[in-house]
Amino acid sequence: RLAEISDALIRKLEFPKTLEWEPSRFRFGRPIRSLTTLYGKSVLPVSVAGIKSGRFVRGLAALGKKPFSVTEPAKYRDQLRREFVLADAGERREDLLKKLEATARRTGYTIELDEELLAETVYMTEYASPVLGSFKTDFLALPAQLLSMVLKKQLKFFPMRGPSGMAPSFIGVRDGRSEGQELVREGYQRVLTARLSDAFFFFDRDKASRLESKLPLLERVTYQKDLGSVSQKGDRVASLSEWLCETLRQVQPLNEGAVRESARLCYADLVTDVVKEFPELQGVMGGVYARHDGYDERVALSLEQFYYPTGGKSPVPTTLEGSVVSLAGKLDSLAGSFAVGMTPTGSADPFALRRQALGVVRILLEKQLRVDLEK
Repeated sequence: RLAEISDALIRKLEFPKTLEWEPSRFRFGRPIRSLTTLYGKSVLPVSVAGIKSGRFVRGLAALGKKPFSVTEPAKYRDQLRREFVLADAGERREDLLKKLEATARRTGYTIELDEELLAETVYMTEYASPVLGSFKTDFLALPAQLLSMVLKKQLKFFPMRGPSGMAPSFIGVRDGRSEGQELVREGYQRVLTARLSDAFFFFDRDKASRLESKLPLLERVTYQKDLGSVSQKGDRVASLSEWLCETLRQVQPLNEGAVRESARLCYADLVTDVVKEFPELQGVMGGVYARHDGYDERVALSLEQFYYPTGGKSPVPTTLEGSVVSLAGKLDSLAGSFAVGMTPTGSADPFALRRQALGVVRILLEKQLRVDLEK
């Protein structure tokens, strides 16, 4: 009886004017094509950004079909599903996972299900269709992190792994019905080959000179206008690392030579071609180039893990030497930023000081380092 009364009220309700959000004040990530607002079988008159509501909805845009009428809310998802749109994000995720795993089983490899890429793909597609592709095995000579970055970040492809590491295969995801897959596969592979060729070029050019030869270039890179260049920051980190070694020397023996070398080189990879193209690989590529140049593994690992921890649950540096250099870098950033008045606010933290402060605390606690932070 209440439902009947509610329906009757909705039908008889007369708005003084259509409910509307002013277009000049409204922001949305994509163009709004239509707006469907139903209560029972009745349309609620609403306008958003100049788009008036109704009961018509479009299916998958690539099919080019005309809009269809939604009769009532309960049938909305089923009607869209028949038009190759999975409206519910949870259903899209489940459907995508099943299709990805089924495609991977055909290859004998395992798929690298990156959670961030998975979530992004769920919201970039309405009806996912995986496409299996491959690339030349020559490209496996690239560092695994670099190869994975090109696949995941640049092209939104899911990498594949075999028993010995990265496999020369990937899964791309297109939006729409599984038609013309061969043509799509050829396009994906052509674009990937071009991107990997670029990565190979950058990687080879970086290896042509030693990591330490790039240090003078840091003098031209500004860290912060009041805190000088990255080269000057590197000098401060080296001095602070030396002080930390003196502080810890009596209670926690460590390889001070490896600490000095790591502190000297910790920012060198910032001016490499690969890191300029893929900033997310800072630190990682420092470790790769240090190994190529023949440095001690403790130095290479310290450079690779210099920015650890990168999140609340990510690991801290593995070695004591790496922990000292990472700690020095974070402490310099914190002390310097606060000294020049760059304190985090509720809405801005451009130098990620909160994350670095938490990193300092985690390194001290997990490595049991007895350091006087006030000093």
